[in-house]
Parts: sequence; structure tokens; C-alpha cells
Amino acid sequence: MGKNSLFFMLKIVWKSIRNTRFCGGIVFYKKFEPNYKKHLIPGLKWSKMTIKVVKSVVKWWFVEENHHFRHSKGVLCMLMGFMGEYNHTIDTKGRLIVPSKYREKLGNEFVVTRGIDDCLFVYAQDEWAKVMDKLGEVRMTNRKAREFTRYLIGGATEVETDSQGRILVPNFLRDHAKIVKEVVLVGMGSHIEIWAKEKYDEVMSATNISELAEELDETGIWI
Repeated sequence: MGKNSLFFMLKIVWKSIRNTRFCGGIVFYKKFEPNYKKHLIPGLKWSKMTIKVVKSVVKWWFVEENHHFRHSKGVLCMLMGFMGEYNHTIDTKGRLIVPSKYREKLGNEFVVTRGIDDCLFVYAQDEWAKVMDKLGEVRMTNRKAREFTRYLIGGATEVETDSQGRILVPNFLRDHAKIVKEVVLVGMGSHIEIWAKEKYDEVMSATNISELAEELDETGIWI
């Protein structure tokens, strides 16, 4: 394959990767799937060098440029955000263990802030940057916009995990969420919620999921 053909092929692969929409589930890219070459660019003859270059480009994009991807046993797997519930306790100093599954996506440093419904929100650095960008677009002449920005950003603090995977939750955030000892961490896709267990159980017991699903379906939001 000549240089021009290789450049053209890489351009198409790059455009395909950048334009791919990964949402609504778990997407697997099988690096060694026997027919993966023809799925990328039908009808193109691939040399060994071309395949090596494409693998490098794809691996760089999925692993290095997008922290949601991980490479394991020949499979590049994208886990779509944070999932699941975890029960933990917070000690008297405000130290809370963050589940390892969450730490894989959060990294060692991330952001905790006041959430809605008397809980706390946890964001990875890149996701928090998106929130900041969105809030930066609102009109500061709008009183409600100012209040919400003040509420969310003013209550934000950067935290760092220690050698045991714990973070230190500031007093004012614990007071906001009424957290004393028992805690529930809930994956919400783009972020994590931290709840006082008693409050979380109260909210969940009051939720009629059948009625809620029906109402969402009427608005066009469905699973």
C-alpha cells in the first residue's frame, strides 16, 4: 500500500472513530475479531504494516485519549459511565472509601460538590470540566442561573484518594447531605451520588418505579 492510500485509510479510520456515538450501553471493540478489517473499510486490501498502524491508532484513541476505555485480553471495552450501588461507612474524620470500580474511572483526583435531593455529586475531572463549560454559557444576568452556579461551583472541592482508596469529605458537604456514618454511593452514568443511607432508603422507598417509568415513557424517555 502506498503512502497516499495509507494516509487516506487512516483519515477514514480517524473520522470513523471521532464520529462514533457511544451511548446507551456497553460497546466492545474486538481487536482480534477475524473479520474486523472489512468492517472498518470494506474492499480495502490490508498489508501487515497497515494493520499494525491501524491497531496503534485505534489503541491510542481508545486507551490514551478516552479514559472510559480499557484494553484487556485483546478487547477494548468501554464502560458507559458509573453504575451500581455500594454501601460504606464514613469515619469521624470524614474519610470515605471510594469503590475500586469507581476509582478506575475517577483517577486519584476528582471533584465532590453539593448535589440535588440532599446528596453529594462526584465528578471525574474531565466530566467536571464539561459542567463548568455549560455553566459558563449561562447568562449571569439570570438570577436563577447565578444561584445554581453558586450552589454547584461554590460547593465544589477537589479531593484525592489516599493509599487505601479513601477521600476526605469536608464537614460542610457532610452537613449538606446529613451524612453521619452509613453511606450509599450510587453510579449515575456521568457522575456518582453520595447519600446518607437513611435518606437514600427513604427516597427509594417513596419512589414508585412503575408510575415513574410510565410518566417518562409519555415524555419520550424510555429504556
